[in-house]
Amino acid sequence: MSVMPLSVTTHFKSPRATEAEAFGAWRQVMQLPVACEYQTAFQSATGLRLRFLDAVGMADMERVSGPFCGLAGPNNARPVSCPRKVRLLQRASFDDGTVICVCCIAAVTEVVVPVLMGQCHVGSVVVGPFCLRAPTTGDHHTLAARWRERNPGANPASLRKHDHTLRALPVANAKRYRAAMVLARTFAQYLTECGNRMLLESATRRSPLLQRIDRELGGIQGETLTLRELGQRVGMSPFHLCRVFKREAGMTLTQYRLRRRIEAAKALLLNRHLRICEAAFEAGFESLPHFNRVFRRQVGCTPTQYRRQFGGAIPAAKTATSA
Repeated sequence: MSVMPLSVTTHFKSPRATEAEAFGAWRQVMQLPVACEYQTAFQSATGLRLRFLDAVGMADMERVSGPFCGLAGPNNARPVSCPRKVRLLQRASFDDGTVICVCCIAAVTEVVVPVLMGQCHVGSVVVGPFCLRAPTTGDHHTLAARWRERNPGANPASLRKHDHTLRALPVANAKRYRAAMVLARTFAQYLTECGNRMLLESATRRSPLLQRIDRELGGIQGETLTLRELGQRVGMSPFHLCRVFKREAGMTLTQYRLRRRIEAAKALLLNRHLRICEAAFEAGFESLPHFNRVFRRQVGCTPTQYRRQFGGAIPAAKTATSA
């Protein structure tokens, strides 16, 4: 068995939230129609299974397993490979968004893309099981030999069931595999952004200060307000405003303002009648190269790639604030 880390896009610093709030946001996102629609579309487009897995307890982690795992042990007990897989998954660092590829003893492959909300790992987008190449006769003989060693005297019908299941698994060549990984990471990012917007909206509703700041920044002069001017409007010194804002919002005021601009730009980019430079300037950026750099760093792709991925494919998530 092997666990292979894959590359993953970066995201905005998410709002601070309790674990209960983060899992609440995950459950709300899972109820969105787009989750079910994307799951169906992914399987139709790639031929690979996609599912969403809660990051709660060992029981959920054990579901990240190939079709062989439940039958390979004596008396249908879980074999050694499955506990190993679970431990490897638990030891893997989900907190930094690492994507891992797990291959079991039968060469069955699954990819786990973590979803982070409120700086917590709340769930994963799981692709598979599938094979990276068509199983050969030698693979079947090897698997059969290992199975007989582990299950002496067992019913051969179980082995035939294993063999049939393995042959029925989809095979993903390199091109298909890369395409599926891009789609899975993109949707995991979309789920993360949806959840973080929900958390930020919730924090804003609970905090009169965040509501006041949001109104000031959303006004006609919001983009031109200096930190001192904003502090005067809410009755705080610049230093105290920054400290309180970071405590309540989980990000700095500068990060929040930048987030507003990026969110506005993302919504504008869905309008294909607007040029990218027009979307950037309307969102509050004064330099197109600066906008491109910030957008790529914060969203994980270029504005052109974002428009190609989301323009007309996935509905824009509701923004926490108006630009």
